[in-house]
Order: sequence, then C-alpha cells, then structure tokens
Amino acid sequence: MPEMRKKLNISARHDLLRKGCALLLCLLLLTGCTALAATREEQAEEVLAGSRLTRYEHPVRAKMKSYAVMGLTTYKGTTIEEMSGGEECYILGESGEEYLIANRKGAAGYVLKSKVVPGDEMLPEDIPGDPLEAVLEDADIPYLMMFGEGTALKGKIRANRPVTEVRVMFYNFRNIREECGVCLFYSASENVTEIDLSKLSRQILFKKMRPGDRYLTVSVRSGDQEAVLYNSVFCVNGHFARQYSAVEDCTYNISQRDLERLTDGSCIDGWKMNGKSLIITFPAGEQMEAIQTEWLDVTHDIRVIYTDAGGNVIGDVTDANEGGFYITYYGVPAGAVKAEISAEGRDTMLTELYVYRQGEVPVVAQNWQQLPDKVDVMLIIAHRDDECLFFSGIVPWCVSRGKTVAIVYMTDPMLGRPARTETLNALWVLGERYYPVYLGMVDERATWEQNIEDWGGYDNMYMKTVEVIRRYKPDVLIGHDLGGEFGHFNHRLTADATLNGVLLAGDPSNYPESAEKYGVWDVPKFYMHLYDPDHRIGIDWYEPDENLMNLSPMAVAYIAFEKHTTEAHHSEFYSLDVAGKENDNTCFGLYRSLVGDDVLNNDFFENLE
Repeated sequence: MPEMRKKLNISARHDLLRKGCALLLCLLLLTGCTALAATREEQAEEVLAGSRLTRYEHPVRAKMKSYAVMGLTTYKGTTIEEMSGGEECYILGESGEEYLIANRKGAAGYVLKSKVVPGDEMLPEDIPGDPLEAVLEDADIPYLMMFGEGTALKGKIRANRPVTEVRVMFYNFRNIREECGVCLFYSASENVTEIDLSKLSRQILFKKMRPGDRYLTVSVRSGDQEAVLYNSVFCVNGHFARQYSAVEDCTYNISQRDLERLTDGSCIDGWKMNGKSLIITFPAGEQMEAIQTEWLDVTHDIRVIYTDAGGNVIGDVTDANEGGFYITYYGVPAGAVKAEISAEGRDTMLTELYVYRQGEVPVVAQNWQQLPDKVDVMLIIAHRDDECLFFSGIVPWCVSRGKTVAIVYMTDPMLGRPARTETLNALWVLGERYYPVYLGMVDERATWEQNIEDWGGYDNMYMKTVEVIRRYKPDVLIGHDLGGEFGHFNHRLTADATLNGVLLAGDPSNYPESAEKYGVWDVPKFYMHLYDPDHRIGIDWYEPDENLMNLSPMAVAYIAFEKHTTEAHHSEFYSLDVAGKENDNTCFGLYRSLVGDDVLNNDFFENLE
C-alpha cells in the first residue's frame, strides 16, 4: 500500500480542518443563515444554521384559503389541529419549499404554503423607555418526559417594560427543525410585564411530540428588543416494551406500588432501596433459571443470596460490577425457592426486574459480558445509533462469523439513562454480547472550537482512543468518514481521533502510561467509512445469512435501529436507506494495512486468517 495512505501529518490535518470550518462559516453567512453561536446559550441558533427553516424577522398575519391541518412536524404530517377556511393565524417562518411554520391560538405547527393567504407583516411597536430587562424566576423545567405523556413548565417571567411577544419553542436536533411550542402576542397598551409560564405550557402539545433530543428556548420581546431567558436540552423518551417473565407469579417483601414501578417498562422509575433488600419468593414447585436486574445508575457491590426450602443458603453471589453495567444478570441455582437482592448505597434505585423460569429465558434477555483483552474487530463511533445508521450490517455480519466485536462510543448519550437502555436493546438485537465502552465525551451541537474544547482538546481525544485500542487490541478497526458523513462535528472529531489513535498506539513513547498498563498495539487493518473508492470493501449486507435466522445483516440492522425509540425516525440525515447514495453505509475503504492490500475486497479479515 502506498506510504501516503499509511501516515497522516497531524498538524497539517488540523490546519485543513480549521480551514474547512472557516469556509463553512463563510458559506453560511453568505447564504443568509444565522451565524454560528460561540456559546452554549446560543446553540439553538446553531442548530438552525444548517436547517431548511427560515425564520421571518417579524411574524406575518395570514388566513387559511380552505380547510387544512396543522402538523407537529412535517415528518409524516402528524395532525395536531384542524383549521377551516378563512381562519386567522400567524406565520413565523418557512420550512423548505412546501411548508410554513404557523401559530394558531398560541400553538405552533406546520401548514402547507398552498393553504395560506399571507397578509401584513407585524412590525414591532415603538416602545420608549429603558432597555429590556427580563428574568425567569422560580423556574421548574424538566429535561425529560415520557413519550405520549404531558408535562408542565413552571416559572414566572418578569420584565421591566411591556412584553409584546413571548415564545416557548423546541428545536429538534435530529431532523433539524423547529417544532411545536407556543407564541403569544400582546399590545404594549396591555402593559403585560408578568407572565405565568405554566399557563403558557398548557397550550404546548407535549403528547404529540415524537421521542428524541430537543433544545428548549424561552424568550420575550418588547418592541424591537428581545431577551432569551432559558436554553436547555429537553428530551422525549420512548416507552420500552417488557419481555415475558415470571415476575407476576412471584411474591415480594415490597408494596404492590413499588412492584409496579419495577415492571412498568421505564428505566428511570423504580424502587429506591434505601439500604433494604428485595426478597423474591419463587412460585411453589417451579425452578427459575435467571434473574435480570436494571439500575438507574451504575450500581456496585450487588449481592444475590439464594436459599432452598429449608432456609439453607445454596448460592451467594457478590458482584462488584467492575464493567459498569446498567443491566445485570444472575443464574439461579437448582433448588432455590427464594432470592435476596441487596446493593450498597442509600440512593440505589432498582428500575426493572425480570425472573425467568427454567427453559423459558427469551432471546431478548440480556446477559452482558465484559470485553476480553483481545478482540477481532472494534468500531469507534460518535453516538449511540451510529452503529446502525452508518455501520449498518457490520456487527451482525461479524457476529455471524464468530468474531468478537468491541463497540466504542466516543460520547455519552445526550438523553442519558434512557438512551443507554435503547443502546443496549439495539446492540443485543445486532448480536453483540459484550458491553459497550463509552469514552465520555459530551454529545453536543456546539461550534467546532467549542466541541474541541469540551472534549479536552486533541491530546485528550488521542489519549482516549490510544488507550482503548491498546486495551482491547483489535485486528480490525473501523471508523467514521473523515468528513463526518454529513459534516457533523462529533463525527469528524471522532474520525480524526480514531485515525490518529491508530497511528499513535503502536509507539510506546506516545502516552506511555497506557503503554505500560496495556502494552502497545499496531492495528493490522484500519477501515474508514466512505474512504478511497479504489480500496473499498464490497460485502452484500442484503444477502440472507443462515447464522442470522436467514435474515440479512441489513435486515437485522433495521430491527435494531427501531430499538432506538427516541431516534428511529427517517429524515435526510438519519436513514438506513442509503446504499449507493452519498452516505452509503455499505462502503468502507482500507486506509491502512500491515498485512497487505485486500485483493478479494469482500472480507474485513482478508489476509488475517
């Protein structure tokens, strides 16, 4: 392989990335997009900078030509309200070529342009006096709600001058659109200087929100002056379906209400143990095979004691949970009629419980294992769900061939604990049985410079990837596209850190601490998404595989992606239907090889076996 494909000048690469970022900023400014924010408080503007939404400087009065529906988002046109011909509304902006974002009776949504007759622009009133000063007092705003349920935003908005407009809006990170919210207008003559946020939130159609990550902003205007009072992540979590277990046939030492919390399918609600033990008495005369437990936080020093009918201890398991598992699994010894589960820490919360009868453990029961010291293949990816979106059939294809796969996520998921459950559900469907590794970077949509700073700089990123490569010593490593697929900063930085981690991991003078702890490792084969058309692997992810129940690797990836209930919607950037397209998830080029070039180009492990 040519030497130029084996090495990368790190400083030159950084210079190229900086120039690319500067060019992107210039293009955005020249095309009239909102300037990228320099602070986290302005991240919502950055989300919109690359979107198809154009916010009008001032709302426009409008009437409906004929009957129409106003949708929460343009995705599948989810209906939230019906509007009749001649009905008045306000238009806040445009979304693409076909849709307007409309405001009717405070609630915001999307309508077809063809249904609307625009009117006069609502110019701001000239309000003399001091500059606008507004605050949000006694705010109580949740960061998480369950899909299909409502919530309330509490707080008092106070201003030193008449408020003429107040907005509570949600920006969807995934389809990069503004979503439902509330926008109310007042006349300066009304002299509104105090607004109850809870009354505004009653007009927000929370129950219509799809699961996913959002950015919530609360702002007010007074004439031509605006103040942003609140910016924060707001997440909608999907419900999780429970698999069959014998939980309801057992008896317990806790209340029925606490038991319901352990069987409600929610990974964020459960029984707070407060130093107590959970005692499970199995159905008389029946042998149980396993117990699966889920925890709100990583719980250590878990102990499970089994006793027989005579009260004798026949099993005593102490689990230090060194792998940091959120889901733990314990076999039940023969003859056990009772199990006692305890854990250290008064704040420990058990969120879900499953008890499986002998011979009735379902395939979806998760018995995670710690990664071995040596793996066959490693994927270093930016976010949970990227293993399906951009790496598609790789995991099931490798697992079906008996390969040990390490999944390494560069970031912790923005949605937190619920996203970890979704990730584990998806990985289990893909066939992965080894618990994933998280490198702990923040998942955010910040500027390029802010992203690098929040990830601790290049040196920290390289140190993390070098350490994980040395620890698990993959024969094959697969990473993101250098351009970040669709330009996502997290993806680009992950690709950069992965590439340089490969180049640095084999030299003991680089990051000697991990070299001393794990030894060095020069990765034999390194592939990158979309790299080098002349050296791309060519595997048919759509070919049925007898080791996958005659499903194709891509079919398995589709099923797994649906487990990401807060992510599994299709949009321009988030779809598995990209074979042969720009972000083709079947195309991976051999960037570097220590065992020679691929000749057959149909096997990641060519020349290794």
